[in-house]
Formats: sequence, C-alpha cells, structure tokens
Amino acid sequence: MSIIYVQFTDEQQTAIQSTFSCPQDPVTWLRQGQVADTDSRYLAFLERCPGIGALPVAEQ
Repeated sequence: MSIIYVQFTDEQQTAIQSTFSCPQDPVTWLRQGQVADTDSRYLAFLERCPGIGALPVAEQ
C-alpha cells in the first residue's frame, strides 16, 4: 500500500481533485490530505482521469 498526497474538492473530503508527489504549501493548496492507494476516492479520481497512467495504483 502506498500513500498518495491529494487535494480534496471540499472540506468534507468527499472527492479528490488533484494529486501531488509530496506535501504542498497549505496556504497555496487548500484541502490537502493523504489517502491510501486503495482508497475508493483515489480510485474514482483515477477513473475520471484516464490519462494519468503514471500514478501508482494498488494491485487488486
């Protein structure tokens, strides 16, 4: 399992809008968090962004 640095779409952390390779400045990039590569929100993000093939995906 890998940890993915993300930016959520809202304060409730219901969906992911972007990913990062490392933590970012929280003043510039609001609503940051970390999720496992098996997190359903991360998997849904990958489905919405088919061109992001270089991001790590958990083996299922």
